[in-house]
Amino acid sequence: SSCTAGTLTAATCSLKPCDASIPPANGGVGDCPSSLASGSSCQPTCNSGYTLLGTFSCYAGSLTAAICSGNPCDASAPPTNGGVGDCLNSLASGSTCQPTCNPGYTVSGTSSCNAGTLTAATCSANPCDASTPPTNGGVGDCAGTLTSGSTCQPTCDAGYTVSGSSSCNMGTLTAATCSPTICGGNQYVSSNACTACP
Repeated sequence: SSCTAGTLTAATCSLKPCDASIPPANGGVGDCPSSLASGSSCQPTCNSGYTLLGTFSCYAGSLTAAICSGNPCDASAPPTNGGVGDCLNSLASGSTCQPTCNPGYTVSGTSSCNAGTLTAATCSANPCDASTPPTNGGVGDCAGTLTSGSTCQPTCDAGYTVSGSSSCNMGTLTAATCSPTICGGNQYVSSNACTACP
């Protein structure tokens, strides 16, 4: 304040502006300036997969900030060979849910949502343990886990014939067996086959 020849020129107090040039997380500045006048507002932007909630507004140097919120996902579609479980048509960003699988299938984990992008769990057909040899035989190429829909071939001891191959269907093993080789008259068993007598 100043005085000139008895006339006072008084100082005034004005409301402080705000710095609105810092973008919200997962967004951009939009039309927000570095000096936003008190009583004014501006509109930032959000990245793809996010929705703007509110605006930036300034009052006496205090900025009320908008936020960019991750979009939800539609998780209501069941996985192939499974069911929706506790998954809904609106799964919040950052959340997970658990679908289910039909008998004979195993779920890969949980379904998750990240800013409108759904990472969906899947159902895989159960494998089989084919490592046990048939009675009177050996494992052959059935040396462990057999994926569903696959086959392997066990072997049989001398004097026995294999019934076919072992197969896996959604965790259920249909195992080949070894049966005694039966030969007709004037034949004998040689290397699991019937051979004519000399």
